[in-house]
Amino acid sequence: MQSLIRDTLQKIGKKYATDKCAYRFKGLTYLHIYDLYFRWKRWKINPISLLELGVKSGASLKMWRDYFGKKAWIAGVDKNPACKKIKALGNTIHIYTGLQDDRKFLNKMLKIEEEFDIIIDDASHFQKETLRSFQILWEYVVSDGIYAIEDIKKMNEIILPLVKYLDKRKDMKFLHLFPQLCIIGKV
Repeated sequence: MQSLIRDTLQKIGKKYATDKCAYRFKGLTYLHIYDLYFRWKRWKINPISLLELGVKSGASLKMWRDYFGKKAWIAGVDKNPACKKIKALGNTIHIYTGLQDDRKFLNKMLKIEEEFDIIIDDASHFQKETLRSFQILWEYVVSDGIYAIEDIKKMNEIILPLVKYLDKRKDMKFLHLFPQLCIIGKV
């Protein structure tokens, strides 16, 4: 795997000081792993659409913009209204304020955003909210899209219910586990 690792996304992440640069597993960060899954999406004919749950300072939203290009359509969701005041996002990054597992709020946002190539859950890190938002948002992941869940402290509390849910749907292409990270591909 080491021969496949590139620092492209890691360098951009360091530029914006995103917490996704912190070393997690055998010298690899979330960004090294994401680059393995996302690099081919950088060359799509249509611009990438990405949703990140958990905005914080907006560093990762800027990082995704630089990684996928200025035409990428990036949305962020955060419960903190102060996130709406983040500067230098550009006109292709949009922040919505609400709870990650609030169906009414997410449905309102999804009327605007419609579907995503990539969804990253870096929000509450609690089982209930994580599972509920996954069940709401999974259907808005495009075919060959990816849903990632970060900072999973107790894998069995998240992964077992996810697998049961996805097994009923029959639209999971893969589920890959890394320490504190789960990446799910859609058929």
